[in-house]
Amino acid sequence: MILTCRRCEFVFEYERPARQGNLPLRCADCRILHVRERLKRNREKPESREAQKQSRVARRSERKAWIDANRQRLSNYQAKRRAAKKGADTELVDALKVAERDGWVCYLCDNPVDPLVQRPDLMCRSIDHVIPLSKGGPHNYSNVRLAHLICNLRKLDSMPEEQIG
Repeated sequence: MILTCRRCEFVFEYERPARQGNLPLRCADCRILHVRERLKRNREKPESREAQKQSRVARRSERKAWIDANRQRLSNYQAKRRAAKKGADTELVDALKVAERDGWVCYLCDNPVDPLVQRPDLMCRSIDHVIPLSKGGPHNYSNVRLAHLICNLRKLDSMPEEQIG
């Protein structure tokens, strides 16, 4: 496989079997220089264990804040990924559009869903796949319904005909 170095634009041949995502970005000489520079940078700024711990805690809190701010986006990504792994059809699904479409009524218990209730309350809104992703159901508007979180958790991955009314 013929590749081009990202640093010096030297064209080189890569002999190992190519696996997606594992191709080298630099030629052998530039890789050596890159590793040396990285080691030098790491030696120049030694951090104490306490500073490393504070940095870890800060990164963890930043990630948690991002997840809280982007819960719908993350949920969409995960569902789309699970459906794609099963080879099913995927589409970007907006939970608020589904809730409006379903009239804020849980399709499993036929009780209203309060739009103001947030996680971790078990009566908050959640999106349920009628045909579960684990059983090859698509992630699109025709296969999702509004449900209470507790109703969705009780349903698990059962098919509509397996549900007990």
